Amino acid sequence: MNRLDVLGIIEITDGMKLIELNEKINRSVLSYGIEAKIETHKEDDGRMYVAIYKENERI
Repeated sequence: MNRLDVLGIIEITDGMKLIELNEKINRSVLSYGIEAKIETHKEDDGRMYVAIYKENERI
């Protein structure tokens, strides 16, 4: 099984443009200099987030 470390969470706000979200993700990933896994999450209250994960060694 692989372990995932959360590197960052970006809230998707109303009116946010895709290019803006992409730039934020790229800055986060590039600052670590690694390949990352990106997933979207939706909260029960409707808020949406992008979570950025780093996959680590098998555990």
